[in-house]
Order: sequence, then C-alpha cells, then structure tokens
Amino acid sequence: MRQTVAMTALVIFLLMAMATVTQKTSAQSSGSYIPQPDLLRATILSNGTIIPDSVNITRNGNTYLLSADLDGYIVIEQTNCIFEGQGHIVKGIYGPIPVQGSSQSDELTGITVLSTVVGGGGIIFFGYLKSNNFVIANNTINSGTGIDCSGYGNLLANNSINKGRGISCGGNGNIVSGNNLQGCDQGVNIVPYGISLSGINNKIFANTIVGTKGYAIDLLRVTSYPSNIIAGNQIANNQVGVHTEYAISQGGAEGNLIYKNNFIGNGQNVYDEAIVTNAVSVNFWDDGKDGNYWSNYNGQGTYVVDQSNIDNHPLSSPVDISKLTIDSLSSIPSPTPVPTPTSSALPIATSSPTPSPSSTPTIPESPSWIILILFIATTIPVLLVYFKKRKH
Repeated sequence: MRQTVAMTALVIFLLMAMATVTQKTSAQSSGSYIPQPDLLRATILSNGTIIPDSVNITRNGNTYLLSADLDGYIVIEQTNCIFEGQGHIVKGIYGPIPVQGSSQSDELTGITVLSTVVGGGGIIFFGYLKSNNFVIANNTINSGTGIDCSGYGNLLANNSINKGRGISCGGNGNIVSGNNLQGCDQGVNIVPYGISLSGINNKIFANTIVGTKGYAIDLLRVTSYPSNIIAGNQIANNQVGVHTEYAISQGGAEGNLIYKNNFIGNGQNVYDEAIVTNAVSVNFWDDGKDGNYWSNYNGQGTYVVDQSNIDNHPLSSPVDISKLTIDSLSSIPSPTPVPTPTSSALPIATSSPTPSPSSTPTIPESPSWIILILFIATTIPVLLVYFKKRKH
C-alpha cells in the first residue's frame, strides 16, 4: 500500500513539473508585470479621473499629458484616450492589473501611448482584456519588460527598445513597424526575442533588430490563414534571425510570407524547431519576384533555407528599407505552403556568416521541457518494474 501511494505521489509530482515547464507562450508571465507595491501608482480611471490628483498629469479632454518624470507607473483604464509622455520617464504603463481569479472580460479600445521613456517595467496591455485599435508609438524602453500587446488592429510603431525584452504581439490584424530593437537579452521561461508573434494576418514591417541574444523574430504556431507578412526588416548579428516551431498535434508556424528582409551576420539565419515530432514548418521566402538578402548567399541560383524551405529569388544586394511602403507589400501567394522540393537538387549557400561583434553566436539549446518529457517517459516504466518486483 505504501509503495502504491509513493508511486502515485511521484507520478503526480512529475506531471505537475512537466505542466509547469511546458507553458511556452508569446507573452511573458503575467506575474512579472505586477509592479512593486512601494512604487507610486497613478491611475486614469474609466471615467477619466486621475488618482492621485497630485500626480503630474494634466487632462485636456481625453488627452493626458505627463509634465514631469514619475517614479512609479501608470495604469490606464479609460478607453479612447491619448497618453502623451512628452519625453518624461516612468517605470511602466499598464492596462488594468488583473485580479487573481477574476472572470472580467472588459474590452479596451482606442488607447494611444506616445513619447514616453520607460525604465524597468515596459508597456503592457494583455491578458483577459481585448486590446483593440491601440497605438503604441515613439516610446523608448530601456532594459525593461518591453512591449506586450495582445488583441486586434493594433499599431506598434517607431519604438526604441534597448536590451531587456522585446515586443510580444498576440492576436490578429496587428502592425509592428519601424521599431528599433537593440541587444534584447531577456525572456521569461523562454529564449530572448526581439519580436515574438502569434496570431494571423499581422504585418511585421521595416523593423531594425540587432544583437538579440536569442531569436530576432520568433514566429509561433498558427492554426488558420491568412498567415503573417514579415517584410523589409533589418535582421543583423542576432543569434538566430527567424525562429519557427512545429509541435505535434498543434501544427507549426507555417504559411508566412517572409521576403525583402536583410539577413546579415546572424549566427543562424533560420532555426526551425521540431517539438516531439519530425515535421517542419513551411513558409514562403519570396513573393514570386523578390526574396531576401542573405549575407552568406553564394550568388548561385536559389537560397536553401532548409530541406523544406527555399528562397527562389534571393537578392544580390541589401534592401533599402527606407524606400518600402507598407501599402506595397505583396499578399500571401496561396492558402497552403508550396510542396516541399528536393534539397539535393538545389545549390546550398555554404559561406560562413559574419560573426557577431560581441561573441560567436550559438543556436539556443532544446527547451528543458523536452528533456523532462524524455526523463518521465524513461523513469516511470523503470519504477513500475521496480515496485512490482518489490511487491512479489
């Protein structure tokens, strides 16, 4: 009896551990967003009232102006408003902070956050709230959480992020454009990223992503079409340029149109991660006329990304991003990826990539939860045999 109880407890413990480490999402853990209680909290309530009334925020209709640095954070609960930081510094800007166990389903719409310098906390609108028609633009984030915005029809544009975490965008029909991300080196239970994208029909356009200590662009699994367009981005000196993944029973990061980007000096331009499967994510790497610029392209024929992904029209010189417009972007060629060609018949780019100036980049290791699954799969049968022998 005691052996059965011990065995049951061990199995429960291992399953709980696996559940804990397998929670990989595009957004960071919400617990990391809750500000320290000793910091000043300035709130713009849903009725437009500012509390405390002593804070240096002035109201003009639905526009709120920050007139001095704030050693604290801003919480915005009002819809259809503009928060203008005017270059002043705050710890973070958040949507309503979730209450543990709350079933609230409020919807935030039409919030604009402009020209604020954020040190340490980031700009976060996420969770059970739907963030629709947001504009987060012209902000600077230094070594903080970055930007996390989930919802529909949002514009994240012309922001500067220095180290820390990058931009996490979840939902459909969003635009992430003109952002400058330098040296992103943090993640929560995940590899650091510059831009992490989930959902469909999003456009990742004309961003500069340099020196990420993980994935410059992390494309998570999609379940329907149209997928996303990734175009006109400067992707240089990152450990990995674009990361895709395919998980058994959950599909892959597929059907994305990735073209007119500059891949320069990355440790690995593209890393497709197969999680408990041998499937490969298949994407479009050209629009039928133009592909991408690859600094390690040998100038001969097509560029083989991997055995299932090919740039049929690699570019001979870098793209001048300044001449591109988002309205000129091509549409995704078809609702399903092109059939996999035979890689042996195509020339493979063999030139070594230019090393990162800081260090020699390496491909991130396999997620720790895969190792845990293998451990559980091999340990439980052994324990069952052991206890069975002890019983007899």
